[in-house]
Amino acid sequence: MRRLINFAIALSLILVWSTTGSAQETTGTLQGRIVDTQGLAVPGATVTALGPQGTKTTVSTEEGRFSIPFLVPGSYVVRVELQGFKAAEQKDVIVALGQSVDLNLKLEVGVVNEVVQVQASTPSINATTSTIGSVAGRRQT
Repeated sequence: MRRLINFAIALSLILVWSTTGSAQETTGTLQGRIVDTQGLAVPGATVTALGPQGTKTTVSTEEGRFSIPFLVPGSYVVRVELQGFKAAEQKDVIVALGQSVDLNLKLEVGVVNEVVQVQASTPSINATTSTIGSVAGRRQT
């Protein structure tokens, strides 16, 4: 009976050890906070991570926080954009296996560029002469 108990304990330890060993993470996470020059949260900013397997995008929360999980290990370029602000970019952000990179970025107020296009048409009035003209039909009464 004692042998059976020892065997059961050994078997359960082996099972626990093998499941924790295979549960290692194969990706990393980028997270952080977006603030303005006064340190206030910037909600609604588009955060883009460009890396080894393409682009992943998210939007910052009301508190200015963002998280981009499941990134393969490698070097990333992180870009933050929001209308009314200059875009901010952080290059060479290294994400490793099982790592969570904390990245805080600051957006500066930018110039909003608007283009107003006006097209003028030629007037149908001849302002250089005072002549009145009309077309008469065959029969005028």
